[in-house]
Order: sequence, then structure tokens, then C-alpha cells
Amino acid sequence: VSCSSASKGFTSLSEEQKEVLAYLPRDIVISHRGTTYWAPEETEAAMRWARNTGGDYLECDIQRTKDGYLLALHDEDLQRTTDVAEKFPERKDAPVSEFTLEELLTLDAGSWFNKACPERARKGFSGLDILTLEDVIRIAEGNRILRDSTGKRLYRKENGKIIMQYEKDPADNGNRPGIYPETKEPRLFPGI
Repeated sequence: VSCSSASKGFTSLSEEQKEVLAYLPRDIVISHRGTTYWAPEETEAAMRWARNTGGDYLECDIQRTKDGYLLALHDEDLQRTTDVAEKFPERKDAPVSEFTLEELLTLDAGSWFNKACPERARKGFSGLDILTLEDVIRIAEGNRILRDSTGKRLYRKENGKIIMQYEKDPADNGNRPGIYPETKEPRLFPGI
């Protein structure tokens, strides 16, 4: 028990906490935003790479779109990791919460990495999408995003809701990491 928890009235672990500690491995790998060294952070490439290299958990930062979808995105705005300044120049400084999911799906969330890290650049990183929390979960389960022959993400709309489409990932090696979500900027998302 740490000094800070003891000062709050906690003196020992509960039986449930002891059970959890008993089955957790001593050393775990938490893949921060997927793999931020080898691929653009919090993209499909980063999450699939982290899953297939044995990550125990896929860490992702959670924010909410204007229309209520949960995203895996670190920054409050979109300038560092997308082409928002080109697609929505008048809103380039706006927080993620002022965009709908369909607007966000038009952004390129991978090309910045190729410019910032030319020694690790890959053609396939250009045009990557911003991920939803559902995408991260599906990737952890061994799937990948379903795309058309040009690489464009496929989804459909039912009753005004966007339904993402997935397929089994042929590169999946069977590793099933957990998800380690971190709520970003909760003040922007009451009730998140």
C-alpha cells in the first residue's frame, strides 16, 4: 500500500484486488497509441503492428465526435496528425468535438508520419483514417478495416448511424491484447 492510498484510509488490498494481481503477469507490454515508433500513432497500421508484435494492451486516447462517436485520438485538435488545415482550413484550430465522424473520416491521419520520420515512411501510411474505439477493439480481436480496391474505408449508414465494416485480418497471428483507454480532454465531453 502506498503512502498516498494509506492516507486516504486504505490499509490493504481487497480480496478481489488480490485475485486480479494473482493472474496478471509481472511484466506487461502496453503499446502506447499502438506503435508510435514504427507507424503513425493511433492508426490501423500502429494498432495492427502492436497487436502482431505481442503487445499485451493497446493504449488509446478517447475523445468524442460532435455526433457522439468515440475516437482514438491523442491531441485536442487535429493539426499535428492530420491534414485538417487543407480539408477544413477555417476550422483547423477547432477541437475534435466540433467535427462529425464522417468529416473526420475524410482526413489523412498517416501522411504526417512519412514527412516527420522519412527513414520509417511507408507508402501505405498515406491516407490512413482516424480510428474509432470500435476499430481498436476489432483490431485487438484479429480483424482489420474493410476497404475497397483503392484503399478507401468501407462503412454503411443505417437509421442515421454509421456502421463500420471489418474483415478477418490475414496477417493476424492470434495475439489478443486488451484495450487500455485513456480519456482525453474530458472537460470537452460531459458524461464521457
